[in-house]
Amino acid sequence: SVLLKSDPRNLKQDLMMAARRLASEYEAIAVLKGHNTLIAAPDEELFISLTGNSGMATAGSGDVLAGILAGISGKEASLQKTCMGVYLHGMAGDLAMKKYGRRSLIATDIIEMIPKAALEAGID
Repeated sequence: SVLLKSDPRNLKQDLMMAARRLASEYEAIAVLKGHNTLIAAPDEELFISLTGNSGMATAGSGDVLAGILAGISGKEASLQKTCMGVYLHGMAGDLAMKKYGRRSLIATDIIEMIPKAALEAGID
């Protein structure tokens, strides 16, 4: 809401529009982490991640996502790499939830499941 200079209540009513506006105004790939994480590109392409769960709404989960995106992107971010990173983060969160449960999930549980998630997703 700060980046778009908008009231957070208005943005929550249409998160897809908010993601598209962020990507367009900043000419960057925008990731809005949430129940279904949104990935928007400046050309108004929009992707919705179907991986992840409510147990991932925990301290440090966004930091894990940022680390995955930085690791995958290397020197240059792309829409494909960003979608792959968001997918991997959500899948690792889903595997962690199966192992530890939704209520007790913490960020390090997500980290622990990244290799298994990558293997299952076929990501090298």
